[in-house]
Amino acid sequence: MKIGFWSPVPGQAGTTAALIGTAVRMAADGGYPCMMFDCHYQNQRLSDYLYQKEYRGLGEYEGALGMDALFRYGKAGRLAQEQLRSAAISFLQERLFLIAGTRKSSPESFYQELAGASDDILRAGAGFDGHSLFDLEAGDRRETAGMLEGMDLIVVCFPQNPMIIREYFQKYSIPLSKCYFLLGNYDRRSRFNERNLRSHFRGFHSYNLGRLSHCTGYGDALCRQDGLRYLLRNLKKERLQKDADAMFRDLDRIRDQIQRRLDKGGYH
Repeated sequence: MKIGFWSPVPGQAGTTAALIGTAVRMAADGGYPCMMFDCHYQNQRLSDYLYQKEYRGLGEYEGALGMDALFRYGKAGRLAQEQLRSAAISFLQERLFLIAGTRKSSPESFYQELAGASDDILRAGAGFDGHSLFDLEAGDRRETAGMLEGMDLIVVCFPQNPMIIREYFQKYSIPLSKCYFLLGNYDRRSRFNERNLRSHFRGFHSYNLGRLSHCTGYGDALCRQDGLRYLLRNLKKERLQKDADAMFRDLDRIRDQIQRRLDKGGYH
């Protein structure tokens, strides 16, 4: 299944952090294999957040992989699941994969390539034997809108800001059956908590609205390029800091809610 992680606003909803946490939680413990796609221009946050390149020993080798490799395969007319795996970096004994972001220096070149290859990339992602998770640029770029149309489910990420949420429902017309809404960097002490926002917006329901609590340790790990190890190290711990415990409980709930919506075609 193809799952797009997207926000109507940049830099406020923790979209990339939510994708990483969701993918690791889905792939761990023998769950669904997950393929992560970094569809941003010149902003390799997925790989930067996941691991330290020097530690992994990848170096410039990573430049032969990722989105740029998919563009080359697409031009040659041979982009399928086999090429998808060959362009990916694998983790968790090949249960978690990353298609790293572009290294192109020109945004025009990247967006042109993305527009030309998006159908092939989505088709290959649909053929992956697990879930394909796409980290999409925030806002309403034409290329992003085209990718959103091809998703089986869209995780729409919001900050706890009712003005932004209201503007989303006024501006965008993505079918509710195709959406799972997620409050990122969630603060349960805020007046605009999950329960209050659900009562305020008719599009929010218990089955299509989740939250990912702010966790200082996870945020620090992402800044250290150590997100993957942090998640794996703490996933099975019985005793955690309060904010970490809340975040991992949220990830369990997000995994289960997303899977139920995919199993039932979007409806609860």
